[in-house]
Order: sequence, then structure tokens, then C-alpha cells
Amino acid sequence: MKARTFLFFFLLSILISGCSVKKNTTVSRAYHNLTARYNVYFNGNEQFKSGQIKLKQEFPDNYVLVLPVYLYGNKAFSSSITPYMDEAIKKSAKLIKNHSITAKPKIKDKNRKQTKAQIDKQRQFYNKPEYCNWVDDAYLLMGKAHFYKYEFETAKSSFRYVMNRFKKEEI
Repeated sequence: MKARTFLFFFLLSILISGCSVKKNTTVSRAYHNLTARYNVYFNGNEQFKSGQIKLKQEFPDNYVLVLPVYLYGNKAFSSSITPYMDEAIKKSAKLIKNHSITAKPKIKDKNRKQTKAQIDKQRQFYNKPEYCNWVDDAYLLMGKAHFYKYEFETAKSSFRYVMNRFKKEEI
């Protein structure tokens, strides 16, 4: 019984140590995509949504004026949602720091016969700037949180970074 437990934890530690961001393998990409989405990004996005809900509850509707379609509030309202947005920014930064994979993967089977479409698809994959699918979403969430905090210059730089770095991504 003890030998099985030891073997299980030994194999688990080998598997986890093989999932470094410095290695770009299928297993490491899958691990970092999974943990980035369902741990860090999910919690940051929930904090962002909580801040939006709080802003919506505190924003008074003035029926004499035209009602706004999007609620951004003003500086007074942004201070009430600052803790939520700070938490979303912190989670986004954590995702970027711990799960960003920029190392290029090793090219497999150079001698294998491939069609032109397969070669183009492979070349497009190898030329990606980021291999974790949730890093661009984290930068975007960070920009939106800065926007809601009325930190427009920081938000603008985050949005520009997303537009320039992830041109070919669907975001």
C-alpha cells in the first residue's frame, strides 16, 4: 500500500515538473491552458463581473436625462469598485507571470511528407508569439479593469499591447 502511494506521488511530481513554461510540449501547453483558464482567469473575471454588478447597483438612474447604454460611472463610483478591479488586475498579472509560454516548440518529423496546407498550418503555429491561449484574454481583462478604475492611459497601453502583439488571435 505504501509503495503504491509513493509511486503515485513520484509519478505525479514527475508529471508536474515536466509542465514548465520553459518547455513547450503538448502536455505543458494543455496543463497551463487548463490551470490558467479554470483557476486564475476564472477568478479574475468573476471579480471583474462583481465590480460591474456593484457599479450597476450603485449607479442612480436619472430619468430626466438620456440613460446611458454602458455604465462606466464616474470617479466617485470607480472608487467603490476599485477593490474588485484591483483583484482582477492581480489575477491577470498572475496568469501572465505563471502561465505564459513563449518558448518555441521543437520541430518534429522534418522528413515526413506533408501537404502545403499542413506546412502552412505548422509554420503559423510555430510563429505564434504566445502558446498559452489565455494570456491575451488576461491582458484584455487587465485593460478593462484599468478602464473601469479611470486609469485611461494604463488601459490604453494594455489595449494597444493586445492589438499589436496578438494581431492574428481571435480576441
